[in-house]
Amino acid sequence: MKAPLAALVLAAIAMAPMTACVDDGTDDAATEDTADLESTLPDMDDSKSDVAWIDFRALKNQINNIVQTFSATTGARYYATPELALANIEQTLRARGIANPRSATFVGYLATMPIPLNWHHSEFLIRGAVDTATGKVAKLGKRTVGDPNGAGVFDDQALTKPISPKMCMNWSMLEAAVRASYLRGTYSVDFVCHNDAMAVLKALRVAPEYFQNKVGGWKLAHYAYGPRASSGLSKDPARWQTTALCNNAAVQRSGL
Repeated sequence: MKAPLAALVLAAIAMAPMTACVDDGTDDAATEDTADLESTLPDMDDSKSDVAWIDFRALKNQINNIVQTFSATTGARYYATPELALANIEQTLRARGIANPRSATFVGYLATMPIPLNWHHSEFLIRGAVDTATGKVAKLGKRTVGDPNGAGVFDDQALTKPISPKMCMNWSMLEAAVRASYLRGTYSVDFVCHNDAMAVLKALRVAPEYFQNKVGGWKLAHYAYGPRASSGLSKDPARWQTTALCNNAAVQRSGL
């Protein structure tokens, strides 16, 4: 019975008008239809689920229709390689009083903003760093984004709101997250913003599935672009290394 419902929902989305980048709440029917489509897809943790009924090409086409006119990075500086991004982070922290950036604790968040049809744009914020030995705090304002303007690190335009627990990283974790954000391929053909955010979370050993019901379009992006299997990582924030690293007095006082 799932296939006819999915086909109906896809048809409804295809007919929905695309007139704005931010959802103004006026297209309630299309919003409900998008949520209905997401609800028909199997849970990512169900390894025995039947996915043969899903038309992945149609799903990807509809996602493309939703996201192709949206950008969260217009006018923002883009760092074309992870090496350039990491070098800028290190240089910025030194200029702001953290003498040894590679010994700092970095603070980040998964963040979102609404776009049409009950979807969200998602990205990972790299808010700043703390020298836990001296208590020195330096803001960074960087973010990892998958966008028409590229995949990787951009300067922060403060468009999104954090929705995750505070996530803390040492330098090696930060480096892994930054490198993971540079997805290969073409936006809306091979990935969308959610896939970039998922890649960063997995690099940090944080389960993307934890956010499945918190981010519109998260599950659809999983199925359209992959991976279509559970990460196998813990969905309990208390067990994440990013949580443990935040349990530091200097980090908690930092305001990041």
